[in-house]
Amino acid sequence: MLQLIGIILMIAGGARFAWALLFYLLNVSGRAGAHLSKKVGTDNDKTDEHIEGSKKFDKELFEKLLWSGCIIVFGFILYLFG
Repeated sequence: MLQLIGIILMIAGGARFAWALLFYLLNVSGRAGAHLSKKVGTDNDKTDEHIEGSKKFDKELFEKLLWSGCIIVFGFILYLFG
């Protein structure tokens, strides 16, 4: 029974990890684009706001990645010892 719960946790944690990783990569890419437009000189007056908002969102996504990894590891431990 614990093995089944462990498998379910690993699948759920993996799905959450995949979505958070996708959004994390998109966020990093957007921030890099904002920095590049600032260097080139094609930025607008809200570019700095977007960069700061991106940094805050980056921290939240990184925290979700860590928690998802913990869920995966906990599910694996339940699967092994269940």
